[in-house]
Parts: sequence; C-alpha cells; structure tokens
Amino acid sequence: MDKFLKNHNRASFLIVVKDIRIVTRLIEVMSSSYYFNYRTKIIVVHYLHEEEQVQNTTETYISMLKKTWDVAGMLNVAVYTCDMGSSKAGDSVIIFNPFLESGQGHAVKLSSDSIGLLLGRKTMDLHGHPVRITLFPLKLLMVPVEENGTVQGYTGRDGCMLAALSRKMNFTPVVLSPTDGATYGYLMDDGTYRGTLGHLVNRQADLSINSRYIRDYGSQDVEFTAPAIAQERLCVLTPRALPVPTWVTMVRCYSWQMWVLIVLTFAACSLLWAAVRAVDCQHPSLPLHEHIIVIVNIFLSNTLVSFTKYTTHSQRAFLTACMLFSIVIINIFVGNIYNALTIQRYFSDIKSLQELDNSGMKVAVFYRSMIDTFDDVHNPVLRNLNSKFFFTKSKLLLFYVSEKRNLSIVNTETYLRFVVKDTRHGEEKLNIVDECPRTYGVSYIVPRRSPYKDEFYRIISRLSESGHVTKWTEDYIHKTTTAKRIRESLEGVHEERTKVFNLADLQVAFYMLILGLPLSAIVFIFEVGRSKYRI
Repeated sequence: MDKFLKNHNRASFLIVVKDIRIVTRLIEVMSSSYYFNYRTKIIVVHYLHEEEQVQNTTETYISMLKKTWDVAGMLNVAVYTCDMGSSKAGDSVIIFNPFLESGQGHAVKLSSDSIGLLLGRKTMDLHGHPVRITLFPLKLLMVPVEENGTVQGYTGRDGCMLAALSRKMNFTPVVLSPTDGATYGYLMDDGTYRGTLGHLVNRQADLSINSRYIRDYGSQDVEFTAPAIAQERLCVLTPRALPVPTWVTMVRCYSWQMWVLIVLTFAACSLLWAAVRAVDCQHPSLPLHEHIIVIVNIFLSNTLVSFTKYTTHSQRAFLTACMLFSIVIINIFVGNIYNALTIQRYFSDIKSLQELDNSGMKVAVFYRSMIDTFDDVHNPVLRNLNSKFFFTKSKLLLFYVSEKRNLSIVNTETYLRFVVKDTRHGEEKLNIVDECPRTYGVSYIVPRRSPYKDEFYRIISRLSESGHVTKWTEDYIHKTTTAKRIRESLEGVHEERTKVFNLADLQVAFYMLILGLPLSAIVFIFEVGRSKYRI
C-alpha cells in the first residue's frame, strides 16, 4: 500500500470512514476539484460494526464505485473493509471496472504489491466497451470506406489512427458527426461551441479524431493528446507562373550584354573584312553592304559558298576565325531553340510572402480555425496579407486558383502537396509558396479530465515516434494518385508521348516573317526608286 500512495505524478488519497455514503457525497462535491480527476487514486477504508456487516454487502460498495465513475469519471477507487470488533484485518478489496463484459465490480485478494496494478491502467483493455468518437469526412485525412452504401471504416491518416487506437485499446467506436454544419468547430458569440469541438465541450464525445493544430480554441474544457506530428506548416497555394513563350526563351539564350557584344563583333568583322578586301589590290573595291553579306553568310555557317570565292591565305584565315566563332554561337542558339520547343519553361513562381503580397491576390481559407494565419501587427507583410484574407465555404476554390488564376488558398503543407499531385496537370498549374506563415504541432483533443487521455497519449506518441503517422499519409497519397493515373490511362486520358508543334511553339518564325516582309518591301521600293532615278 505504501508503494501505491507514494506516487508523485498523481494525487493519492486514503479515506477512512464509518459511513460509506460519506464517500459518495465527497466525490460529488469534489468532482470539479483539481485533485479529484481520472488520475486520482483513492483507497477507502471502511470500518464496520458487526451489525453493519450484513447491510454493507459487496453490491453496496459496487454501487458506490459505479457512481464515482458516472459522476466524476474516476476509475482508480477501491474499498477495503475492516471489522472494528476484530483485531484481524480483512483479506479482500472491492474494485470496479466498467469495461468488463458484465459491467460489474468484483472482489480480489489483497496484497501489498498488487493494489497499484489493480487500480491503474484499466483503459489498456476496454473489452469492447463503446467509446464515442466525433469526426467528419475529410480528404486525405478521414476518408470513408463504403460497402453497399454503408460506411465500414475509415482510411487516411486519421482513419488509420482511429483503427489503431480501437484495436490496441479494444474498444468499439461509436461515431458521431456534427449536425450543425460546422467541422472542426469554433466558439460562437453567444458562448456556445459548434462542430466536433462542441461535442467535446458538452461531453457528448470522448475523442475528436480529426487532427488539428495545437493552439488555443477558446475553451478550457478540452485537452490535447500527444502530438501526432511534431511540426506541420501552414502554407499558401498559388497559381503557377505562366509558361515562357518560345520567342522569349530564344531571346534569353544570351544575356542582353552578350547580344550587344555579338552585334558589335559582327559589325567589327564586317569592317575588318572590308579593310582586308580593300588592301587586296587584285580585286576592285565593293560597296560596304556586299562585305556585310559575306560576313552574314559566314555567321550563318554558309561557309562552303563563301570559301570557294577567295584564294588568298589572309582572306581565308580571317573567314576561318569568323566561322569558328559563328559555329559556337549558332550551335548554342540552335540547342536553346530545341530545348524551348521540347521542354516547357515557366516564369519565376511566387516563393515568398513578400512576393505574394506584391501580386495583389486575395487569400482564402476554408476553415475558421485558420482565420488568424496572418494576424501579426508587427510584421507589415503579414499585416497587408491579413487585409486580403477572407473565409469562405465555396467548393470552387481550387478552380479559381488553377484556372482563373486570381486567388490563393491556405492549408496544411501535406494537404497542398496532395492537391498538387491529385489534380490533373497540378504540377503545371499550382505552386506552393516556399515561405509559410505558421508552423504548428498536430494532435487530437479529448474532454478535460478524460479517463482515456493517458492511454491515447501513450499509443499516439509511440505511433508518431515510430513513423507510422507519416507512413499512413504518404501511403494514401501514393495509392490515390497512382490509382487515378491508372484510371485515366484506361479511360484514354493520357499525355501524348509525341510532341506535336503548334502555332504557339513556332510563333517566333512567324514574327520574323512579319518583321522581314515589311522591311523587304521598304528596301524593294527604295531600289525601284533609285533605279528609275538613274534612268
């Protein structure tokens, strides 16, 4: 008994009474006290006179212990009887376990080493006892598994957690779902609570299995279990940057400084070639534009025709140098054209909250619990984003982000990664901002002083530390996205492996033609006018 009472983590009491009814009244009065909770251990020593031994039977004690469970949720209470008329102590202690199939108490042999074991951790095995679970379906986390129109269970991260808890603790889940239209729940202006949070505050449920952030929800009547995920980032999903047009990719092949240098090099080579030809007295001098045409042929790698016209070593040496320079420049440019036509490139995506603020896009959130994501008066960027932040229940948020490109949304990083993979062309249309405004721990909640909290905590912490929670998430993402790709492939919805060029791919060629035709017309008119003037 000394080992049992010397517990520094939980309050322990030894109550000696002559009237067992005093214990019931005491627990009713003290049930809201900090010391009287599901962890409290109480041994009641009841001294009996001979005439009381018949009246105070085992059933009387069990009735009292059952009331302590119903009123205060206390499990660790035992009654030990002593006969005042005898110097010999009793040899049994009465305990109550509501989770046994009979739902009754029983007498056990008394020993100094077994009382702590008898009173502690009754929730390890609930023997199929019903436990009220409040939940709502949620993509990725709590996905119903239906058979013949009936929900047979749940999958996803939270669904797997529910299955693991019920299997390990051996309880029967009794599922409750919010009927007020709320999901996670929140505090109303009139002081009431909605959603799954309201179920726990009103003690209508024993566990909310939809994981949520560890933060203040405005109620002291709920408690968190062990964190299922130590850190979960709250991120922003934005439209991905637009594709880079083919002509822009070609122009960006070189920096503007390099383009200027190439033009200057071409001009210098044209002048030098004119000088080389002028020094050669064997050939009459030609107009400058004739020399420019020769250098253009060299720069466009049309060298075979050009080299056959010239026989002097100095001219061929100069043209060879120009040819080698043009080979490097032209091949790099041609390779860039190939990449532009075969690999889709994009402009820079939004990577920081500052860039998100500069974009001017509104930021939407689907859950009220995330409404204070940008609530930071000391940070000007978050303050600006908070002015663009709004709550909505619209089902078209993803459509506005990916197609309309005029909205961004806030959600967990895990969910946003799943959305990008699960959405058709998601990697081409959606972008997750690298900088996230918030980071939270993720856990589950139970009513305050829940008798199941310690066992929930122990199991959840082990599953989290062993990596099961992360694996459940990744397995569901992989299974869902793979099944969708297979289904699309069977339905004929797949990408063509052969690249078919369209007008957008070859628009630069038409731009050059549109630019060249007016220029050639101007030159033609000029030449016609000059020829008439000469005549």
